[in-house]
Amino acid sequence: MHEDVLGHMAYKIANADVKLFPFPHIYVENVFPPAFYNQLTSSLPAAFAYAGVEGKYKGRIFHEGDLPILEPLRTRNWTDIATHPFKKEIVKRFPTGSFAASTDLRLVLDGENYSIGPHTDAPNKILSFLFYLPNITTPEDLGTSIYLPKDQEFRCAGGPHYPHEGFVEIYRAPFRSNSLLAFFKTDFSFHGVEPITIPCRRDVLLWNLYGSK
Repeated sequence: MHEDVLGHMAYKIANADVKLFPFPHIYVENVFPPAFYNQLTSSLPAAFAYAGVEGKYKGRIFHEGDLPILEPLRTRNWTDIATHPFKKEIVKRFPTGSFAASTDLRLVLDGENYSIGPHTDAPNKILSFLFYLPNITTPEDLGTSIYLPKDQEFRCAGGPHYPHEGFVEIYRAPFRSNSLLAFFKTDFSFHGVEPITIPCRRDVLLWNLYGSK
């Protein structure tokens, strides 16, 4: 089963159109095989199985349990697939090709009143993959936004979240069934989510790659 799932994902991701402005990113539809995606969404935990993290993200809760169906995304083969579109950027960041890599994989559930201001992600992050898992009532306009700072010289090594007012939204990934937004972290990879003002269930599967020299 791993081979079937990863083979499908490898084809989709390797053939994705890598957009370089304002930072390298891809948007991929039908990223999982249909049968796998249906099984995954049918396996999503009920809201009560998620929990908030003190001091983190109003309107977002996290699932810390393990879903066996996600095992393909814990393999080295998957990491190789995920890094393929961003190999040039990774080589520039780690010229020796040697770095201490780690990954995490988790489900999050966002709802009314969730938002996250423009930010570039943690300094040691390399890649962010956001798999969208909407139900039939989740609006498409709840996807992740890409921003440009109004001060064109502004950069951030990572960490803080900034007010939306200092940025211009230039792209919003459609929050479509079985789609993926993925990007390479830079000091200009400003992204976030505009305030959600309606009751909804915004299911996202996050996979992240971190690295240090």
